[in-house]
Amino acid sequence: MVSRTRQPTLRSFRRLGSFLLPYRARFAIAGAALLVAAGCTLAVGQGLKLAVDRGFSANDGGALVLLSLSIL
Repeated sequence: MVSRTRQPTLRSFRRLGSFLLPYRARFAIAGAALLVAAGCTLAVGQGLKLAVDRGFSANDGGALVLLSLSIL
């Protein structure tokens, strides 16, 4: 016997949404935190790029130390 699973319908998602509605502020805060975390991750990559370009390539030890500390 083959069991068939039902496809989710819009009604199912509305019902799920009614359970999640009291937590909409938490979802907004979590979304904002996710955006901040993604931005920080991208900023570290740009910081490393600057460290390589201005510190190693230009052979400037002072800039390398300053950029390393700013990344941390």
